[in-house]
Amino acid sequence: MDFDITRLYEIAGQPGPERGQPPDHGQDHGQSEADTAAISQLQRRADSAKADHERALAVYKKYQQNMIAVSQIQTDIIRGAASGTDTGELLLKAVHAIALMTNDNVFYGTVERALKERKSGDG
Repeated sequence: MDFDITRLYEIAGQPGPERGQPPDHGQDHGQSEADTAAISQLQRRADSAKADHERALAVYKKYQQNMIAVSQIQTDIIRGAASGTDTGELLLKAVHAIALMTNDNVFYGTVERALKERKSGDG
């Protein structure tokens, strides 16, 4: 059974055998240099696509975790507002939610320090 692999050469941007013609098998276990180069290039592309996909999955997973946390923080803010929780504490919760949604690691710490400094200056 013969396979027509000319499309693989086209994808790899390599010259290959004419359609319907058997590939030129070199001395190296039936693979010519062109075959080996085409296979290597295709493998690199596949590896790169897989790595891109894994990075995208990791980013999406982090996003999902943040959205779950934000939902809980929203509930805490609503309950806190209804029960008379200190507005500074509610503000920090809101800032934490914003930091999670924007993936800003510095924002929350900056506001928290400013509020602590303000509170210690008032006392």
